[in-house]
Amino acid sequence: MDQNMADIQHQLEMVNQQLVQRLAELQQREATLVAHITTSDTQRRRLAILVTVAQRLTRALSLPTVLHGIADATAEMFGGEAAFRLLEGEWLVRVGATPRAQAVMVRDRVRLGESLSGRVVASGALLISTDVANDPRILPEHRVAVQPERTGALLCVPVGLEERVLGTLHVYHKRGYVFTPDELELATSLAQQAAIAIENARSYQMLQVHSSNLAESHAALRREIAERRQAEAALWEREARLRAIVETAVEGIITIDAAGIIETYNPAAEHLFGYPAAAVVGQNVKMLMPAPYHDEHDAYIGRYLQTGVRQIIGIGREVVGRRKDGSTFPMALAVSEMRLGERRMFTGMVSDITARTQAEAALRQARDALEQRVQERTAALADANEEVKHFVYIVSHDLRAPLVNLQGFAEELRLSHEVLGSALRDALPHLVPQQATEVQRVLTQDIPEALDFIHASVTRMDTLIQAVLQLSRVGHRAFVLEDVDMATVVQDTLQSLAHQLAQRQVQVTVGALPHVHADAIAMAQVLGNLLSNAVHYLEPGRPGEIAITGERQDHVTVFTVRDNGRGIAQDDLPAVFEPFRRVGRQDVPGEGMGLAYVRTLVRRHGGEITCESTLGVGSTFRFTIAHQLPEGG
Repeated sequence: MDQNMADIQHQLEMVNQQLVQRLAELQQREATLVAHITTSDTQRRRLAILVTVAQRLTRALSLPTVLHGIADATAEMFGGEAAFRLLEGEWLVRVGATPRAQAVMVRDRVRLGESLSGRVVASGALLISTDVANDPRILPEHRVAVQPERTGALLCVPVGLEERVLGTLHVYHKRGYVFTPDELELATSLAQQAAIAIENARSYQMLQVHSSNLAESHAALRREIAERRQAEAALWEREARLRAIVETAVEGIITIDAAGIIETYNPAAEHLFGYPAAAVVGQNVKMLMPAPYHDEHDAYIGRYLQTGVRQIIGIGREVVGRRKDGSTFPMALAVSEMRLGERRMFTGMVSDITARTQAEAALRQARDALEQRVQERTAALADANEEVKHFVYIVSHDLRAPLVNLQGFAEELRLSHEVLGSALRDALPHLVPQQATEVQRVLTQDIPEALDFIHASVTRMDTLIQAVLQLSRVGHRAFVLEDVDMATVVQDTLQSLAHQLAQRQVQVTVGALPHVHADAIAMAQVLGNLLSNAVHYLEPGRPGEIAITGERQDHVTVFTVRDNGRGIAQDDLPAVFEPFRRVGRQDVPGEGMGLAYVRTLVRRHGGEITCESTLGVGSTFRFTIAHQLPEGG
């Protein structure tokens, strides 16, 4: 019994083991079947994608469309990301990529031999990296941009045809992903399809370019034909117009060949020389010339044809012509050379200048008479200048001598007054009250006031005489003309006025100032006076503004000094430049000669000065300097 139970137990264990083994085999077969089904699904899906890609490639001829389409299809097949780089010279350029692949491929361009794609092109074989972030073959900036779950592993496949590499196909997957042999074969197949598609797209682009060039060439040919027809029509029209011009021209027009034989002879020439065209065409042009031109003409043409040295051709000159009746007349001759194929021809344009010659003779006589009058006027001006100099001498000597005497005698009277005053003060107590009061007033008021008046008048007269002498010197000082940098002159003047400018809070604006050919001292005096006036006559309590500008024109250079000062009344403007004339409030020291000096200096430089002003708003002084001045002013 026990033995039977043991046998049964053993048999049950054997059956159980067989069942377990059978169950394991069934599980294995189930796993294999599931894997086979999964693989078949993947293959079917990839096959469907390949068919779709092939269909797209047959329709797409745009290179960017082709590459982006293959990149998207590759990413879908592998469940990752994909991109392309195309070879351009020594560089691999990124041209198509899925978004995450583009984020990893930081550089748009990679040099051959650089990074994994550069190595693939150099070797012609595919390369794999299972950990892009730590692969030293990958560029550092690419490694930093890796996304482990999408771009951690990389399969780089060469894209080419017949051992000619066109670029690289990049397949990205999660980090540590192992690409199977089937996937490697699939990627290689995709790269080959991409290479064919790239070549097709490039061929299509070249075909488009050739077609465009052919169309452009055809259009250009049609335009050229049309232009030639237009040119021929224009040529006929121009020839007819030229014939009409020659026939109706006021000037005589004659054409000759290299031997001097007349070929054309217009109606104006018939009228000018008296010969009809039939009588001169075919004859030597020297028949229209008197001696010695008649005898020298043939030799002149021969020398020109041999040496090319011009004496009349292209220059023009005045010569003498001979009419049919043998009379001669002055004429202007202009000769030009032209070539008709191998032929050399000459066209002469002649006009009778008898009237002009007579007018020039009359003009010379008038000019001689004018020169005589100018010389006389110059002599008169010289005499007047001597009189001015003599007047200045009188002012500086004869008028100043009495002033010196007046000043001296006034001092004598002042001393005498002091002596008399001392003596009379002792006598005042002995005078009647009315006399004492009158004497006291004369001593303390009348005589001192009279002496002070004499002193002030003498000083004023001396100041005026000095101003006249200064104006005379300004008008006669010899100028030294040189290139003057007006910007430097302005800056030097502003530097000398720096304290007043800061004190009155003046904002100065200086534009681009041209150089002038002038006397440097005179320019400094002109600008110094204008800028000083602009500062001194600013409106109190209002920040000052001064602007200096310059502009070079055809014959003069114009300078402008503008301020926002107190301004000048319209009625006072005519007197601004007059000597000893001061306008407006008299709260600034001076004799009223500054602007008179300025006007004299400007006029000696061939220019003028003007003033525009509005009372309470400001003034604008504008002066000109001529470009050409005689040395010495």
